This record gives sequence, C-alpha cells and structure tokens, in this order.
Amino acid sequence: MRFLENYLTVKILPLQDTSIEGTFIGSFVIGSLEAGIVAAGLSGFWTQFVCGVLIIASVTIHTLAKRRK
Repeated sequence: MRFLENYLTVKILPLQDTSIEGTFIGSFVIGSLEAGIVAAGLSGFWTQFVCGVLIIASVTIHTLAKRRK
C-alpha cells in the first residue's frame, strides 16, 4: 500500500515521502479497482494481478522521480 501512496504523492500531491492524502487516495484507487474487477465477474487472481501491476508501476515512477530530484 505504501508504494501506491508514494506514486500518488508524486503524481497528484507535492513530492514528499508520505502524506495522509496520498494514503486515502491510494486506498480509494485500490478499493475501486477491486470492486470493479469483482463486479466484472473476474476471479481473485485478476484482482491481485492488477493491484500488483499498479504497485510495480508506482514504484518505478516513484524511483524515477526521486532520481531526477
């Protein structure tokens, strides 16, 4: 969850390590994705897969943003 929070902090909020706003936004995004996947009738595998891809992407973006700073 922290990885997603860091991604959202980089993309939406000012660049910093942690924030309450980023945590709320990250949990909302993950919850919305899970609800959408379940509503679509897909299995739990796809929920974990999509969340995993999102976390990997957020870590990559956060790492690149930190290097540029």
